[in-house]
Amino acid sequence: MFRFLFLCLTIFVICGCNDSGKDLNGVVKTDSGILIKDVSVKIDTKETSTDKNGYYKFSGITDGEYEITFTKWASGYGNEKATILIPDIATYDITMRSSLFNECYNENLCYARCIAELENGKIAAVGDGNRAYMWILNPSSEGAVIEKTIILPAGIAAYSVTEIKSENEYTGRLAVTGTNDANLACVWIVDTETDPVTTQSIVLNGGTYARFIIEKSNGTLAVAGDGLLARVWILYPSQEGYKTEKSIEINALSLNSIIEIKSGNTYKEYLAVIGNGIESAAVWIVDPARPSPVMRTITAPLLKSGLGIAEMKNDGIYKGYLAVCGKNDKNDASVTLINPYGNDDVATVNRMTWAYGGDAEDCTNGITETSDGKLALTGYTKSDNADLKNVTRSNNYDLWLFTLDPYNRDDLNRGKILFNKCYGGSENDYGYGIIQTADGCFAVCARTGSEDKDLADPGSGAWIFKINSDGKYHL
Repeated sequence: MFRFLFLCLTIFVICGCNDSGKDLNGVVKTDSGILIKDVSVKIDTKETSTDKNGYYKFSGITDGEYEITFTKWASGYGNEKATILIPDIATYDITMRSSLFNECYNENLCYARCIAELENGKIAAVGDGNRAYMWILNPSSEGAVIEKTIILPAGIAAYSVTEIKSENEYTGRLAVTGTNDANLACVWIVDTETDPVTTQSIVLNGGTYARFIIEKSNGTLAVAGDGLLARVWILYPSQEGYKTEKSIEINALSLNSIIEIKSGNTYKEYLAVIGNGIESAAVWIVDPARPSPVMRTITAPLLKSGLGIAEMKNDGIYKGYLAVCGKNDKNDASVTLINPYGNDDVATVNRMTWAYGGDAEDCTNGITETSDGKLALTGYTKSDNADLKNVTRSNNYDLWLFTLDPYNRDDLNRGKILFNKCYGGSENDYGYGIIQTADGCFAVCARTGSEDKDLADPGSGAWIFKINSDGKYHL
């Protein structure tokens, strides 16, 4: 009896040891063989980091199929992932490639005006020169980064782009706004996966410039633009393509950007539109579902031109605020934080405007909130003093890119500048749009007339580049 119990216990212990799992290890390196430290490696619920020799190790992994991911945040090394089978694989080495780039579409006076990261990791940018263009860039490509150049039919200007993500027959297609050759506001729905590329064109009645587009959470498209009147158009998907559901007039001279509010309760899923009123920039809160859609007009009296807008979504005292950028009446680059729920009479609490730059002309065109609650901006500067005193730049307009912390103030009681750098060459260079990519880097779209310094290799024209946290566009 005791021998039988001892035998059962022994078998149980041995089986238990076998079920304790397997080891998995490997090395992470660049394509030139340099070992990469501090890479985050995840498999199932386990996570570790590579040491100074690029080495990682997991223990206790049970048999099965797993996805393993490799990430080095904001470094410029593209995120890598693979599917592995345990116990068939005990060692898994991987090569991480640079996702940074510095590219130009070489056409004189060509602009890259808006940029978006796609679900497949590629980058889409739109702009114009002699025609309206869209470029598809593949940061992980071992060859040419600009994978496709698409001419938008009958287009003379392209201002913005967004990917359709709702589940319908248009999922994965790109929606582009601009102006067609009849000087009418236009939206193009583009399927970049077909050969040749297929496009649906939608003319927006009552407008000349369709300046910015987003997809709302309900699957409709919202477009901000202007002509004789400023408008917001709502488009819905149908079997025959997208159709205009509503055209909303806004009492503004121009509308430049639009977002859907994600935070709060009262205005959640409403639209916030930035543009220019008669006396100053303003934000209009719009609920397309109401008979009188314009819910509120919030002026920004210290902002002469309102060009970009972002919602602050990270936890903190400014969560739910709207961050808008542009230029003040002194030609300074300006950032205004607006509490859309606040009382206009309490301006110091509900509207704060900070000016950046120097004695010459400065402007911010694009703004985005970063994953850690900071703000990243791009535009241009011609200043050499104040905020640009210790920044290397040329004698003309330079593309200016900086980040700021709205929760920490500098000596002038402004959001503190953290990263501060100019890009370009000896001619004029202007930044228009900026996004933070999934790997923590920044992608920027711009226009350049330079062919030296940062543009020595790509040349002049529509300029699209991606930098890491050190401000470098190559590793």
